[in-house]
Amino acid sequence: MLGVRTTFTAPHDTPWALHTMKLWQRQLLVAVLALCSLGRSWAIDAGTLDRLLPLADQSNRQAQYHVGMLYNNGIGGAPKDPRQAFDWFLKSAQGGDPLGAYKAGCYFAGQFGTVAMDNENALHWKQLAADAGYSLAQYDVGGMYAKAGDHAKAKQWWKSAADQGFAPAAYQYALALGQEADGSKVEALAYLRIARALAPRSVNASALALQDTWMAGMSHEDRAIAQAIATAWRPLPSPLSTLAASGSQAIDALLASSPAS
Repeated sequence: MLGVRTTFTAPHDTPWALHTMKLWQRQLLVAVLALCSLGRSWAIDAGTLDRLLPLADQSNRQAQYHVGMLYNNGIGGAPKDPRQAFDWFLKSAQGGDPLGAYKAGCYFAGQFGTVAMDNENALHWKQLAADAGYSLAQYDVGGMYAKAGDHAKAKQWWKSAADQGFAPAAYQYALALGQEADGSKVEALAYLRIARALAPRSVNASALALQDTWMAGMSHEDRAIAQAIATAWRPLPSPLSTLAASGSQAIDALLASSPAS
């Protein structure tokens, strides 16, 4: 499990809320797989594992993370082996690598069923990655806090991930704001539009109906402010989120900088 099921629901569990949240949970899985794995669009040749292992065996935490990803996905000369992947992720995490920490947290949250689920450890490791600026970790941590009933922290982390350009977080942040009696409908509408701009194919009729409902209760001035916020908004991905998405480029840079390569 790469994401965490959140517990925000619309007032009275209205059908649009339940449907849209399930849709975005599916979209989240696709997004996480695209960002967390070394995707097929990146050239990971069959000798990559052999080149990384000497570094990993020397306790290079970044190499340990990448080796974990190779085993996680069964690429680069590594068989798909979740158990070995987890072992490398945990070594990387214990050495202080935030991406290794995120993946260790994913495994403790139930990914592949490789290790016993441990919500405390899952939060611990994902929190480290979230603190370091990783958008997927921030989204997941937000969901974990929401499940625990701490909606203030959940919104904080969803907004952090949303502001990096992670569409499911923008949507979840908008939904959380819109469901609060004293929430900012202007900000909620702005982030709903941001989510639509980031992932237009993922917004269904229910989400569009939600936008119309919010707009119906707003003044023309407030609608204009929300649109201005959404128009002016630009994603600001953190260096860590950018690194996580760089795939083989990060591996090449690591190997090039190491005499052991």
